[in-house]
Amino acid sequence: MKLRLAIACVVLSPVACDARASTQLRAGARHAAEVVLAAMSRDRADAGRYPQRLDALSPR
Repeated sequence: MKLRLAIACVVLSPVACDARASTQLRAGARHAAEVVLAAMSRDRADAGRYPQRLDALSPR
């Protein structure tokens, strides 16, 4: 869970810190983070651990 939170913070913080960022940009960043987190959760469920690198995620 800590890893998921850390990734979400890294992905979303640049967008969240810019007060002028559009709603559409924030929604796109949030969606991208959700896609990565979902893939990480699937890999953890399948392999019993998170992948060591993001490019090792299963392409599902």
